[in-house]
Amino acid sequence: MPTPGVRAERERARFRQHLIHHRTALKNRIHSTLMSFGYTVPVTDLFGIAGRELLARLELPEAWATSLTTSLAMVDESR
Repeated sequence: MPTPGVRAERERARFRQHLIHHRTALKNRIHSTLMSFGYTVPVTDLFGIAGRELLARLELPEAWATSLTTSLAMVDESR
């Protein structure tokens, strides 16, 4: 049986992996939204400075705009 310290480290590693998986899913959702509305991504990093400026300029219907904003906030929170 692993020591409590080892079990705690394993739990931290599992939770970090969970957060990474969730962040990846959110980023994929954002890319999917852009593709659904026919937007191309002319920048190499959609989540960098230039990409964020591009995302801020997008004109999406309200439901998708809210989803995009919330997803970006959650991506930022999970860093």
